[in-house]
This record gives sequence, structure tokens and C-alpha cells, in this order.
Amino acid sequence: MIDKYKYRIVMQYSLKSLVVALLLISYSLPGFAQKIKTESGTAQVKLEKNMTKEEANQKVEELAKINAIENAFNTYVEQEANITVNSGKSDFRIIGTTKVKGEWIETLDKQLTEDIKDEKGPFGIEKTVWITCKIKGKIKEASPKANIEFATLSCPKLNCRSTTFSSGEQLYLQFKSPLDGYLSVYLDDGNIVNRLLPYSSSQNSSSVNVKADKDYFFFVKGESNSEIEKPDEVELYTLKKVEYNTLYIIFSEKNYYKPILNQEKVADNGYLLPKSLSKPQFDEWLSNNRATLNDFLDRTVNIEIISAN
Repeated sequence: MIDKYKYRIVMQYSLKSLVVALLLISYSLPGFAQKIKTESGTAQVKLEKNMTKEEANQKVEELAKINAIENAFNTYVEQEANITVNSGKSDFRIIGTTKVKGEWIETLDKQLTEDIKDEKGPFGIEKTVWITCKIKGKIKEASPKANIEFATLSCPKLNCRSTTFSSGEQLYLQFKSPLDGYLSVYLDDGNIVNRLLPYSSSQNSSSVNVKADKDYFFFVKGESNSEIEKPDEVELYTLKKVEYNTLYIIFSEKNYYKPILNQEKVADNGYLLPKSLSKPQFDEWLSNNRATLNDFLDRTVNIEIISAN
């Protein structure tokens, strides 16, 4: 018997594909479709010596999305700190570190290509790798959304902010919102998306109700959130040398339907594998929510997991 819930996210664990129907209904309202545009963007980055291929691919995709949004709505870039926020809401979206006027709804097509060039360096001619991303997707104009704060932590204190974890290390999340609302958290390993919040004790809940202006620390054993019971602990684990994951922090002022999830499973080592769904199913669920819910907000944190060996 398992005496405590503790997720061990095994990166090479796979599930049989299931054909499922999403609970969220896509509405087609008069005039609504006109607010969504289909646009393409292109970007190119040089693979620097201090960058991994995954980091370069992520960066060039972000830049290509920004280019597409710029083509559709014009990019809004704010370098100063005097950003106008009304009632705890901001009227821009952030891709990487760039503030833009549009919201990325869905990726329809993406092509990544590499080009090797000869360039002059400090020690003569050297080979350089340039990565190009051509992307096409659905975009809508940004609407005011809650200006949430969050951070991934290696201990349940704000001075433990980190996006790099050793295999076997625990993950904690700090969260604060200016508005009352609903929160859920998912971890994407590129193939399987695991739901981390709501906790396993809230089997059928779509989200967790959070209060405005309150600091929350999630995945902390014995945490004292009266409205959130029986916290799970999250232990990150990889069988590879380095693993890159994406943590999704999802917030809305109104509650939203969760996707259909595969049931939790107990691994051979006794750890609990959380409820999950495939990445394509998760991406479709996200796209539907982005398109139909005006206050639906999803933010991401890129997490690096390093093998202990």
C-alpha cells in the first residue's frame, strides 16, 4: 500500500493511444470567427555554443510566433516598467520576453530546418548552424487577463526559485493572482501531459479555487491551505542525461471543463503516476479553451531535469 502520494514522472513511460472526445464544446457564434485570424511567421536563430538544440528550437519558434502576431495585429513591445494594469488585468500576452497584442490559439503547421554556414570567427572560418522556423497558426487579438505571478521552486520558499532540477529532486510552485479564480497545473514531457493540480484527492475536479492576493505554495507536504486538502508531492525524474519539460499554469476567473484523463497508475517501484492525456489531446483542449473563453490564461515554465548519474 502506498502511504503517501508522490508523483514520479518517468519520461520514457508510454500509454496506448486512446480516442477520446473532449468535454469542451467548440461554439460557432455569429461574428466570433471573424476575431480569429490565420497567419504565418518566420524566424531564424544561430545555434550558439551556450545553447542546446532544444533551447534554440524553442527560441526560434517563439520568434516565429511573434512574427506571425506582428503580421496580424502589430507587435506591442514594452521595455519600461510602467505597464498599465486595470483591476489586476493586463492587455498583452507574453511570448518569451516579448509583449504582444495577439494570443496564439493553435499551431496549424510548423517546419524547422537547419542550415550550416561558413562564418568568420576569432580563429578564422568556422562552421555555424542556423535554425529556421516557419509557422502557421490561428491568432486572436489579446483581451485583458489576470496579471498572475508564479515561480517554480526547489524548496517551498521564494528564494529557491529554479527551472533546473536534478533527477529525484522535488518540484514546488508559488502562485498569486490579483483576482479570485480557478487554477490547474499540467506537466508536458513532449509525449504525455500529466495533471499535477488539482491533487489526486480531488479526483473529478477541473481546477482549484484560489483567492485574490493570497500566496500559495503547491506540492508541499502538510501545507495549510484550508480550501486545498491532501497535497501531493511532485518528484521529477528522468532516465536520460538531460530532459526538457514544459509546466503549464492555467488560470481563469470562471471555472472551465477539464479534458478527459487517463487514470492514475502505480508503477513497479511503488510511485504513483498521475492522471494524464496525450500531447495532441492536451493541445486540442488548450486551443478550444483559448478560442472560446475570454478570461482563460495559460502560461508556461520551461524545466530542465538533469540525470543524477
